[in-house]
Amino acid sequence: MPFLVFLLIVLVSSPCLGQMLDESVDQGLGQVLDESTNQFWKSTDQVRESTDQVWEVGDRRWTVEEERRFEKWVEETITEDFFIRYQIPTDCADVVYAIRWIYARIAHLPAAATTREGRWIGHWSTDWKHLSTHPEWHMDERFRAALRYLLPMTWTGTLPSTPIPFVFLPIRLHRERSFC
Repeated sequence: MPFLVFLLIVLVSSPCLGQMLDESVDQGLGQVLDESTNQFWKSTDQVRESTDQVWEVGDRRWTVEEERRFEKWVEETITEDFFIRYQIPTDCADVVYAIRWIYARIAHLPAAATTREGRWIGHWSTDWKHLSTHPEWHMDERFRAALRYLLPMTWTGTLPSTPIPFVFLPIRLHRERSFC
């Protein structure tokens, strides 16, 4: 439990979205390696959509308003049995990734993560293109496969190594809520 509290404090003390976007673009951190061409492209400006990717994003981006909708969604949706109900095996560290990715999938927002091996995956990933999609996130085989891959491949130590600021932004915390 103390580790989860530490993680949440780190997330809440992060700079605001605008500051992070400006800094990441200035420092060249807002780039994604296109595995098909081995070239980098700016993730904030040139998101390449593909019908083979995990979910479509289009021009949707994380905003302050979207963060408020995310906060409300977490408050109304995430219950003690949420991960059991949807058969998503998680530990405390996985909760942060899982909740953000599930909401991003529902709202068609960008999401990314760096794995333990340093591989960067996100909504644009095409590794699961052979699987079917569905409008409902919990019935979307492609999304669920990506989530099943993501959770054991990440841990709290990979949070800071994901350079895109839209991945983890602070949300309001409630003392009476515990996910572990």
